[in-house]
Amino acid sequence: MLSVFLRPTHATETFVRFFLAPGFERKGIGSILLAESCTCLKAAGIGHAWLRTDPNTRAEKFYRAAGWEHIGEKDGELLFERSL
Repeated sequence: MLSVFLRPTHATETFVRFFLAPGFERKGIGSILLAESCTCLKAAGIGHAWLRTDPNTRAEKFYRAAGWEHIGEKDGELLFERSL
């Protein structure tokens, strides 16, 4: 099972939730879904996306490896941004 929930608005283009069930991890599926999600946002005219994740997690490493830039922290989570 996989889940991708997007809540893009013109004020905040944020990925609210982006995760895969454990049996689907580490197979390239997440990378494909993240890239496709960014493509859809860009096609909708959105120029930047932001996301948040807990520090010191596989998710943090995943986003960094995918080219997302760490831009700060909020409420104990790391904030990342990417131009689309």
